[in-house]
Amino acid sequence: MRKLSDCPTDIKNQPVLRMIWNATHDNKMNQIIVTNGLPRTGKSELNIYLAWALYRGQTKDFEHKFDVSKHVSFEKIGFQKSMGKYMDIGACLDWEEAGIAELGANAREFWSQSNRAMSTLFQVMGFGRQVCLISLPMKMMLDKHLRSLCHVYIETFKVKVHKNRCIAKVWLNEMSSRKGELYQKYPRYSVDGVRSVIRSISVPRPPKEVLEEYWWREQMFKEWLKEKLIREEEGRQKIKQFKEGGSLNQRLSEVLEKVKADPATYWDYKKNKPDVNSLRIIDNLSLPSAYAVVSLWKKQVESKECEV
Repeated sequence: MRKLSDCPTDIKNQPVLRMIWNATHDNKMNQIIVTNGLPRTGKSELNIYLAWALYRGQTKDFEHKFDVSKHVSFEKIGFQKSMGKYMDIGACLDWEEAGIAELGANAREFWSQSNRAMSTLFQVMGFGRQVCLISLPMKMMLDKHLRSLCHVYIETFKVKVHKNRCIAKVWLNEMSSRKGELYQKYPRYSVDGVRSVIRSISVPRPPKEVLEEYWWREQMFKEWLKEKLIREEEGRQKIKQFKEGGSLNQRLSEVLEKVKADPATYWDYKKNKPDVNSLRIIDNLSLPSAYAVVSLWKKQVESKECEV
């Protein structure tokens, strides 16, 4: 077991980093940290700084350094793969936009198989002693089971650009084993025998080159997400229009009435039946629907509802 004196100086001098270090190295625990706050208040920048600073302080324990392309994920499946790949003690993994439906662990989808898989993963992966950083606008957007497994809550307030720092508050998440209730408290630390309470923190922003790479990847993800949402909305609109236009059988019946009213336009005189190609061109029917109209016409002829 490591002693506090073995803690790197860069980590030892910052209470929050030292708290995470002690949990993963001395107490042999993993750390699940949820960072929430309004848009543009520095959630992502704070998480990236924590991961970058922890990696920088303990590079002698790692064969690799903090890399946005490897340690930052925007989707649930990417985060799960990272948890299985980077198993070093104190390895930091950042999950951005975790509150997004389908791609994240949204509380509205608590019944989904993927949310249950994430809950299971967080319950059994404690032996890896990893640091999982989760970012979303409000903690209530995160699945309830995942919230109960979190160790630390961080709420960001603003980014002081002129001072190049992020301002936030920190709470420890603890559970009463007797009541089964969760409650939060301010973390405490001791310096030279004097105990202090961490009510707020002010941490530097990550290096410019790290932020630029993150912003580029974030922009690519948001453009992909926007296109995905547009395609899904267009699909919903088509289904809505189809439903408003009536059922498929009703649609086919309407086309057949047009055929009976204007046989010269639709008729195949060689085969003595409606022409499939004319149905596809004039009424914009698919090939199966065009054949369905012909079949419907044959049934009516056999039942003598219409004449040949």
